[in-house]
Amino acid sequence: MSGPIAVAADFSCSVADPCLAGVVRGKDMVYENQTYGTRLTNMVVAGRFTGNRLEIDQLTATAGDGKVDAKGYVSLAQADGYPMNIAMTLDNARLARSENIAARATGNLTLEKVAGQAALLSGSLRLPETRYRIVREGAAQVPVLTGIRRKPAAGRPRISGDGLAAVGGSLFDLIRLDIALKAADEIYVSGMGLESEWMADIVLRGTTLAPRVTGEIELVRGTLGFAGRSFELQEGRVTFPTGDAYDPAIRLLASDTIETVTVNVAVSGRASNPQIAFSSVPGLPQDEIVSRILFGDSITSLSPLQAVQLASSLNTLSSGAAD
Repeated sequence: MSGPIAVAADFSCSVADPCLAGVVRGKDMVYENQTYGTRLTNMVVAGRFTGNRLEIDQLTATAGDGKVDAKGYVSLAQADGYPMNIAMTLDNARLARSENIAARATGNLTLEKVAGQAALLSGSLRLPETRYRIVREGAAQVPVLTGIRRKPAAGRPRISGDGLAAVGGSLFDLIRLDIALKAADEIYVSGMGLESEWMADIVLRGTTLAPRVTGEIELVRGTLGFAGRSFELQEGRVTFPTGDAYDPAIRLLASDTIETVTVNVAVSGRASNPQIAFSSVPGLPQDEIVSRILFGDSITSLSPLQAVQLASSLNTLSSGAAD
């Protein structure tokens, strides 16, 4: 966060339940989140301290070609559990713009907190356009050393400020979620051979640490690149049978005509371990189908080198490493 902001306030009573009076003013402020590429500019803030609250009368910002408006209150009373209620309106607001994800949203959100409960972020958003690029990196293999023990520190315990950050935690360590997300189209997903457009109707619940998803994401159109060929996507669906936002169930069916044979590639299973299967019309054995995909010809016409490559590819597919 950067930009000019002015605060003038009187504080009295106690830290647990303060008595406040004053104002907050900010203009031409900028908020940036480098992880997602979020950038809010021309931010204007107008608020006032009253009782134990900060009343936000105006908070506006430009988000790409859209805007964000918010108002509400935040209590600074520890005795009351820091209650708050902030209502936000998004109008084609660009929430992310990075190498792997870009998103705009229109709708309403409410951030609310009452005593004894984690804050709740709820509302309904329509996604005019979202772009996501799939990036899959192999997990680093870290050897485990056995028989290693850490020797406890000798002498009197050292007193320092290193542990202060762990005490109390942040007000937003954990936020509960209840957000409906809808997109009639224009969810563009690319990467790992996929170039596609999707529609979505999902509900995001759980918490920021453990989000849970219900609903479906369905294919609008697209292609699947496999073994140097482009297959037209015929079917596509993403569901969340366990609610795990990071490991949904996927089903893709793509086809291409190679000479006089229609070859189908089906991808199914969980996103963390997708399985690939082949079929054809007219029906052919698996090795014949893979031969036509890789070399565009029947297995009987392959050279010795191509036959070796085919055997290696079949072995890789059968071992589950095709993804």
